[in-house]
Amino acid sequence: MVIRIRPRAPHATLRVVVAGILVVGFAVVGCMPGGATSSPSPAGTSAVAATSGAVGLAPSTAATPRARPDSPFGGANPLGWTAALNDLGVGPYVLVSLPTYEEAMATAASDLRDTDRPVGLVMWRGRHAWVMSGFEATADPARFDEFEVTGVRVHDPLYPHGSTVWGGSPKPDSLLTPAQLAKQYVIRDRGRVNLGVPPGWLLILPVDTEA
Repeated sequence: MVIRIRPRAPHATLRVVVAGILVVGFAVVGCMPGGATSSPSPAGTSAVAATSGAVGLAPSTAATPRARPDSPFGGANPLGWTAALNDLGVGPYVLVSLPTYEEAMATAASDLRDTDRPVGLVMWRGRHAWVMSGFEATADPARFDEFEVTGVRVHDPLYPHGSTVWGGSPKPDSLLTPAQLAKQYVIRDRGRVNLGVPPGWLLILPVDTEA
């Protein structure tokens, strides 16, 4: 059985949220806001509280939401992306680092399901940003602890340009297999900027304020 988590909110809702994530968050790496207009899928973040001891949580950056000079690329890093979302009022969001790809996928799906808000994927070892707006899984994360993510719906602000190093940009709302996503969503195990989290697969997770 395959569980498909698809959009529930109106299209205008995701336009606001994605604008915060893509345009404000990662104007940094030359991301170009194109075509991400589909609405978000059910989301969740109960896992943030439940796994906070096992994952790396970035310290709060509310006092300096746009400390851009710290980035060697001349723009916002994942901390700035997170802070901008919270500053814009589309949060709360938190930057986390997961030790395995599988755990990152499960956490992203679970938190997206619980909060009905998209998840930020920190791509290319921290150099780029995609948005996860939905997923397919073998069971509903809201009802079962054991499930496997079999597909991820994504939005890349670089579409249709892509990267000569990392590969092409999927069309907005493309459904990728975990193996396809893993080609560009990789571990950040080094970097010139201290993000306050250990090496791992980085996510910008929506926080469930009702949990």
